[in-house]
Amino acid sequence: KRLNYLKRLKKIVVESKKHQDELISLGINKDLISLIYPPVNLDDFSFNPVEGIFNILYASCPTRKEDFEKRGINLICETSKKFEGFNFTLAWRGGAYDEINELVCDNEIGLRFNIKNEIIKNMNSVYSKSHCTIIPYIKSDDYLKLVPNSAIESLAAGKPVLVSSKTEMAEIVEKNKCGVVFEPNISSLYNAIIRLQDNYEIYQKNCR
Repeated sequence: KRLNYLKRLKKIVVESKKHQDELISLGINKDLISLIYPPVNLDDFSFNPVEGIFNILYASCPTRKEDFEKRGINLICETSKKFEGFNFTLAWRGGAYDEINELVCDNEIGLRFNIKNEIIKNMNSVYSKSHCTIIPYIKSDDYLKLVPNSAIESLAAGKPVLVSSKTEMAEIVEKNKCGVVFEPNISSLYNAIIRLQDNYEIYQKNCR
């Protein structure tokens, strides 16, 4: 019934190539499908350089502890535990706040994590205090945005992105050289961070 309904529509808008390909595989005419990535108003974001220790923003945080693994929370904790020289800021939104604090404390990495547990209306102010934004998803998942708004906003704010190969953002980032793509494991993420630090100006100028 759902497929018949979709075939009767005059236009279908999707925000990822994966969803576009899935509809085509179901027999939907590709001419009916428009791919439009999440938009952003460039006037709402501006580039502000930041000094100090390399600060990585994670603004697509989960609201349930059971999503920590697939969203890469465990990955960034383990990477931070093994390597130094960078900090993480987590833009949290209430859910599983006690659990993330417990995880950070258990790993003895609390000093390298800044958890902002609030609804932030002016995200540009958060991006302005970070060197880059990370999307560390462990696997592709229908419940995870393949092109997260935080990555698009980060680029609008002139901040490069670190993105897992498990997101559709990876193709965009590689094509436009506005950040570094990594495989979802500790060594690959660490090497991506070092590569971004060492070539920061090159990636930064391609963001907006």
